[in-house]
Amino acid sequence: MFAKLLVPLDGSVLAEAALPYAAELAGKMGSEIILLYVSDPVNDPYRHMYDPYLQKMTEAVRDHVRRHLFPGKEPNVSSRILVGEAAEQIASYAENKDIDLIVMSSHGHNGFKRWTLGHITDKVIRNTIRPVAVIRSKGTTKEGIFRVMVTLDGSKVSEAALPYARELALGLKAELILFEVLTPDYYAYTNEAYKELAEAKKAARSYVEKIAVQMKENGVRTTAELREGLVSDTPEMIIRMIDEVGADTVVMATHGRSGLSRWALGSAAEKVLRGIEAPLILVKPPEAIKG
Repeated sequence: MFAKLLVPLDGSVLAEAALPYAAELAGKMGSEIILLYVSDPVNDPYRHMYDPYLQKMTEAVRDHVRRHLFPGKEPNVSSRILVGEAAEQIASYAENKDIDLIVMSSHGHNGFKRWTLGHITDKVIRNTIRPVAVIRSKGTTKEGIFRVMVTLDGSKVSEAALPYARELALGLKAELILFEVLTPDYYAYTNEAYKELAEAKKAARSYVEKIAVQMKENGVRTTAELREGLVSDTPEMIIRMIDEVGADTVVMATHGRSGLSRWALGSAAEKVLRGIEAPLILVKPPEAIKG
C-alpha cells in the first residue's frame, strides 16, 4: 500500500520539507521514492539544468536513510523530469505509474510561481485519486513516527482512511489512535431527545471500539477515542486530539457523513492542516472517486 512514493520538488527548501517524511517511510517500509520535477514549457530549453539538482536530492535522500535512519540500508530512489502544468503532470504521473502515496509540501516556490495549499497542492488533491500526504513546510518534522491518528465519523466514507492508517501503523510499528467525532444536530432538551442522544453516544462508542478490536486482531496497537461537539467545532476538536495524543501523522478521508449530522472533512482538512505540525494524509473515498 506504500510501495511507491512520489515526491514533487520545485528546487526550493520549502518543497524539500517533504523529503524527510518520505525517507522515513522508505527506510521502515521499504518504499520506492520517485522525485519529480515539473518544468514549465517556457523554461523547457533549460531543463538540463534540473538534472544536477535532482541527482543531488536523490543522493541526499539515500544518504539520510543509510546514515541517519537505518545504517547500511540502501533505499530505492530515482528521479524524473516532466514538462507541463505542475498539478496536472503530478496527478497524471501518479495515476500512470500506480503511485501509492504522493508526498508534498504545503508550500514551495518555483521561479515566479508560488505553491500554496490553495494552488498546486490543492489542485493535486482535487485531481488525483491517490492519497496525498501534505507536509507542513513551516513546521518542524519530528524524528520518527510513533503514533498515527485516523479520524472517523461513523460512516463508510470516513472508513476509507482506515486501510492506510492500519498499514502505516503496522509498517512503522506505531500506535494507532482511532478518533471518532460525534456531531448531533440538536441538544437534548426533552427526555425523549436525551434518550435518543444517549443511544447515539452508545452506538458511536460501540462502533469505534469494534474497529479497535479488529485492528488489534491484525496486530496493531490501537486506542479508541470519542468526542462530541458541534459540526463547526470539528476541526478544532481534531487539532486538540492530535496535540493530546501526540500524533506524528494524521490520516483523514477528504469528506465524511455521520448518522446524525454531516461534517465536511474536505473543508475541515485545510483548517486542521493550518493548526497542526504533523503530516496529514488525505484519502479520497471510492464514492468521491466515482462521482
